[in-house]
Amino acid sequence: MYPLFAPSDKLLLAISGGVDSMVLCDLLRQAQYSFALAHCNFQLRGDESNEDEHFVCNHAEKRGLTIHVQRFDTESYAQNHKLSIQEAARNLRYEWFELLRQQFDYQYIITAHHGTDNIETVLYHFVKGSGLRGMTGIPIIGANGIRRPLLFATKSMILDYAADNDIDYREDASNLSDKYMRNYIRHEILPSMEHINPAFEQTALRTIDKLREAHWIYEDYIKQFIAKKVDLDSTACKIELEAIQTSPVGKTILYEILKEYGFSTAQTVQIFKNNRSGAIFDSQTHRLWVDRTHYIVQKQTVLPNSLPIQIHASTTMFHLEDMVLNCQFIDKVLNFNILRNNKTAQLDAAPLIFPLTLRLWAQGDRFQPIGMYGNTQKVSDFLNNAKISNGDKTHIKVLENGNGDICWLVGFRLDERYKITDKTNQLFEIKI
Repeated sequence: MYPLFAPSDKLLLAISGGVDSMVLCDLLRQAQYSFALAHCNFQLRGDESNEDEHFVCNHAEKRGLTIHVQRFDTESYAQNHKLSIQEAARNLRYEWFELLRQQFDYQYIITAHHGTDNIETVLYHFVKGSGLRGMTGIPIIGANGIRRPLLFATKSMILDYAADNDIDYREDASNLSDKYMRNYIRHEILPSMEHINPAFEQTALRTIDKLREAHWIYEDYIKQFIAKKVDLDSTACKIELEAIQTSPVGKTILYEILKEYGFSTAQTVQIFKNNRSGAIFDSQTHRLWVDRTHYIVQKQTVLPNSLPIQIHASTTMFHLEDMVLNCQFIDKVLNFNILRNNKTAQLDAAPLIFPLTLRLWAQGDRFQPIGMYGNTQKVSDFLNNAKISNGDKTHIKVLENGNGDICWLVGFRLDERYKITDKTNQLFEIKI
């Protein structure tokens, strides 16, 4: 069912000296595959770790197998990277395996994970909380050429094979301890399950296979939904709101899409419930806002010079992530040509009180759009009338005079009170 590798492939077997990897080593030899060994000495058990290394090296020498050995200062690595010992060992192991694979042109890295490991993993995920993906267990085919051919076999099957074929192996004393959760599951939970169902392991492995197939169907459905109802481009992800809200599994679909942008399960629930237009949610990397017809997700931008920024009379240029602004005073002369475009603000310099402030607009801001005499308008109303999307609104800026007046809704409209008139002698120009 799973084409893992061929006899012509060059394989690298991760070998610890324990019964699982020693049995797999024998099986590969019996099947006449071309393979070498890789042993990690994590130096966590003193002399025992060194004896494991010596054992596998002797085994390789007697059988004419190439072996790669690497010693790691696992505790220092864990401390420096703020990881648990288990996480540190895993990172070190797979980084080194991948380095060997590339350096010596091995097609695949073979590990001895077995069916009982898989059951323990699924039980651990079930207890800690997991989606469907976590309930599929350890993948048979992993990233970077990882292959796990023993996932069909239980631990008892492997032990029986070792006994029947006189295979020597080392026993890791840490496997007998209940210090770690996985060992607690192995020594306490699994025996309890087998008390209820003596064939529990075989039943569990069949169930995991069914869950794995169900997950393939699930992923295919999500892909089809994304293809039909999600618009992805270089700047945004747009998800049809009605398609999510009317689907019987809309919340799950929404999570599968949003998790790629750093949104948690809890956030997804809130987003799904609070679907009113204008609602905004943030992950560490992205912002989602609810538009009239779509959920829109964009990467959050951090301005190099954090707003607000003060513009002094001496300022001639300043840079933001999304624009560069040039500033200058200009003496108004006869027949002066006033620029009329949204990229330039030409303000009467007389009423300006420096420093001016460039900032993001805020709810409650009001200004007097040019042409509106005697009355002010909320910035929010102006933007709504201009049909500016909720996403674009989050980036809009205002230029504020020293007295608190908004003299320019940047990129849109000047304030009537600061326009150039016949009485203007000098103007202050800001050009995007």
